[in-house]
Amino acid sequence: MTPGMIHAVGSVMKTLQQEDNHPFIVVKGDTIREKNDPVAFLTAVFHQAIEKNTVKEIAGIPFGCSYDAAATVLYNKFGKAYYSDQSAIVYKHIFYSGESFSTVAFRFQSDGKSDYFCGALFAIYVRNIDEALKVKERFHHRLAERYPSTSLIDEKLSAGGLPPVPYRRTVSFSNMQKGNNISDFGFGFEISVMSQDEDDYPYFVRIKYGPYEYVKEDF
Repeated sequence: MTPGMIHAVGSVMKTLQQEDNHPFIVVKGDTIREKNDPVAFLTAVFHQAIEKNTVKEIAGIPFGCSYDAAATVLYNKFGKAYYSDQSAIVYKHIFYSGESFSTVAFRFQSDGKSDYFCGALFAIYVRNIDEALKVKERFHHRLAERYPSTSLIDEKLSAGGLPPVPYRRTVSFSNMQKGNNISDFGFGFEISVMSQDEDDYPYFVRIKYGPYEYVKEDF
């Protein structure tokens, strides 16, 4: 089980602790006891974890859709892109969901026959670390409303959700705070404070979805 799934299941269990009338459990203090059918209980927990936390779309574009389909929606929504090629469509200074983003990028994968919308990045440039932490906290609370598994990893990093496609690699939970790509741990997204070599805006806060592994390459 990936760290992302552990957090997703944990978010469901936390909710169930507050529901005395749940059909599969009896709550006694901090203890959850299965009743009726423990297999059904565990199945229900995993089903809820997946249903409530899977990242399925962003900006009205389903993950996994084709480049052409995504590009059409993006053009209708935001207009002409700042930059585009077959692997990315990038916008500068756009307003989305009540936020003014400095840069927004949509990423794509191809297997040579088909292409897939596999990831997105939303970034706001800020002038100092205090402002960056405030923006990061705001994003954390907003995404936690939609994805209950959203968790604080440290002051500069939150992660949550589940990827829309099965995750294939195995990673160590203990390596989570060592600069690895958070998607390597089976999370659907990360919210992070980053530094950059820019005098006016030395920090930026990003929401990063994926990249998810739609292209399967095996021996």
